[in-house]
Amino acid sequence: MLIAGDIGGTKTIVGIYNHKNGPQRPLVKKIYINRQFSKFEHLINNFLKEITFDIKTACFGVAGPVVSGRAEMTNLSWQIDETYIKNLLNLSDIKVLNDLEATAYGLLFTESSEIIPLNNGQKKSNGTIAIIAPGTGLGEAFLTWNGNYYLAHASQGGHTSFSPTNTLEIKLLQFLIEKSPHVSFENVCSGKGIQNIYNFLKQSNKYIEPSWLTQLLKEHNNDTTPVIIQSALNKEKACEICSKTIDVFLSILGSETGNLALKTLSTGGIYLCGGIPNYVSPAIKNSRFLESFTKKGEMTKFVSNISVNLVVNTELALIGSANYGLNFLS
Repeated sequence: MLIAGDIGGTKTIVGIYNHKNGPQRPLVKKIYINRQFSKFEHLINNFLKEITFDIKTACFGVAGPVVSGRAEMTNLSWQIDETYIKNLLNLSDIKVLNDLEATAYGLLFTESSEIIPLNNGQKKSNGTIAIIAPGTGLGEAFLTWNGNYYLAHASQGGHTSFSPTNTLEIKLLQFLIEKSPHVSFENVCSGKGIQNIYNFLKQSNKYIEPSWLTQLLKEHNNDTTPVIIQSALNKEKACEICSKTIDVFLSILGSETGNLALKTLSTGGIYLCGGIPNYVSPAIKNSRFLESFTKKGEMTKFVSNISVNLVVNTELALIGSANYGLNFLS
């Protein structure tokens, strides 16, 4: 029996798996809100109290860099250590992966019905595959073919310095750099990035915040991102400042997706994963996403031929953790 989990910045999904059912059919699955637990071990003990299975191995995808089996979570004050958890749960084997590394392994199990093409391009057989996933933070990873199967590689590419591509984005960088000495792509291309873009547009005095929106934002003060997205997509009640926020977000996301395609030479395709791309999917095709993706100077033609796809399955990190645990752990 394997316990696998996707430990994100906001929530954690854990499940129990065996070889018979495989990584897509958990015997048990639970979702927890992270802020309700001060430590990861409190969460996992809570889960284990609710089940009766004899667990032998564990694999967790964690939102943060993993070095020597130890993860320092980027957007949460949790530390997850393989040796400590192995001893705590009396396991025979354990693996802690970066959550995008786990997502990459999960991508290998996607069905064609779970993929929405955004740019057809040309997929090269066994070519490198890249993954970008805006959520609480901005995750990036890639898969390379080793001659027999794909291997996933983690990165912290979301924390690279934000590079504006137009006058508005330059002003956005200036606005944010006054608050922090380093502005990353994650600061403008994630859930908190949407809030940052919104605040920038609001202070510019070019966009008015309607009174009904002010009230909604107050009611959801802990997380205003869903409010901004829903208001932007609401066809019955137009909201210019929210629509502009998502437009800027998608333009930046397109640009960074193109950057990732160039850095990894992702001739096998590039995939948008995670909750936010799914939330804003109705706006993607009519946005500047693809224009920004392909706007790469002398590399424009090369990038234009890369397949870009949206993955509607939002549990790839969980599936990927289970996949790794069932196939690589003893």
